[in-house]
Amino acid sequence: MAEMFTEILPSQLIGLVMTSFFTTLLLLCLHYGVIKKQKMGSAPTNKLMVFLEIYYSGFSNLLTKVMGGKNSWSHPYLFTLFNFIFINSLIPWLGFEAAPTTLMFTFPLTLISFIIIYVIGIGTMGFWGFVKHKYSNPLELILQFAPLISMSVRLFAATLAGAVIGNVIWVMAAGIAGPNSPVTYWFPALMGIWKWIWQIVDTALGLLQAFVFIMLSAIFWTMDTGPSWSSKERKRIKKEKALAAQKDLQSKAKKEKIFKEINQNIGTTVKAKGAKNGSK
Repeated sequence: MAEMFTEILPSQLIGLVMTSFFTTLLLLCLHYGVIKKQKMGSAPTNKLMVFLEIYYSGFSNLLTKVMGGKNSWSHPYLFTLFNFIFINSLIPWLGFEAAPTTLMFTFPLTLISFIIIYVIGIGTMGFWGFVKHKYSNPLELILQFAPLISMSVRLFAATLAGAVIGNVIWVMAAGIAGPNSPVTYWFPALMGIWKWIWQIVDTALGLLQAFVFIMLSAIFWTMDTGPSWSSKERKRIKKEKALAAQKDLQSKAKKEKIFKEINQNIGTTVKAKGAKNGSK
């Protein structure tokens, strides 16, 4: 079946369409079959609902620690994106290639995360505040595109490597064994077993790469998050920081004045004692 479709459309595109379909279907089933039946404010009685709450709350708590309590509004999006990428890694079980094996999938996802960096930065710092923060170092003009390149290539390369390395290992093993080896005779059966084993490993790698992608997005967003989304609140925080800095300067000046007076008193005392001892 997979071969019939791939003659018409690229395998990655079919995998992406199937992933979107299964993800949407799964969410609708969970929403109407489990979540909507749960009463607000009451303890969950359905075991699946308990699992969903533990799953999401654990993910959200982890993001809260990584992001320092900032941008909590992004948790549902990152949670959905994590599961979407992971479900993509399950598509090869149906005979199709995972969508992340092409940059046409990984680059748009990374581009969205990259744009959100600027949305958060400008929204929480203001335009000029973000420009001062982001481009205070001239090297940032070049390095600002590093997340866009590294994240998209990382997800693409790791997923593609998982799809290729399994076949490479098998070809190397068959070549080392030689044409007269029992391995060659039992090649079809052993190849089927090996594909199942490597598919499990590849799925685990897909889960890991989905997790890394989400964590990198969260870290990059947090690095460029300003004090507040409200301009009035930002002005208030700026004034408070200016007053605090002024108080610090005043306290430092007082301390320096006290130290000077103490040093002068000590110097006067030492000179008086020296003069007294000299007169003796």
